[in-house]
Amino acid sequence: MKTSKLTDKYTREFQSILVKYNGELLKLDKNYYSLKKIVQENKELEVSLMIEIILKLNSFNLDKYKIFKFATNSQEGIRNQLNPNMMAEDINSLKKNLNELKLELDQEKKELKKNLVTV
Repeated sequence: MKTSKLTDKYTREFQSILVKYNGELLKLDKNYYSLKKIVQENKELEVSLMIEIILKLNSFNLDKYKIFKFATNSQEGIRNQLNPNMMAEDINSLKKNLNELKLELDQEKKELKKNLVTV
């Protein structure tokens, strides 16, 4: 197989993976905002305030992670043919941002456990 055909094949596969994971992140974001809306609609209930505080619904912002530059651009209608350098950049960006997200989620988990013990 020629190098260019092989590169195109892996580029398409990589793009497909990026779009798939971006789709999952969009679902997470949609579910988060759905939960936030339910809590806001029922804010007179004491449990809603507890949920809002425990889950920190006003401080979560998935957009700040910008995990996939390509996938983000594809959502805006800009579709680029990725080259190996772009793929490497997206992979490095993904690692960095997922590590940041993981650290924040671990911290949230610790705080949630602590809050549940005190409730």
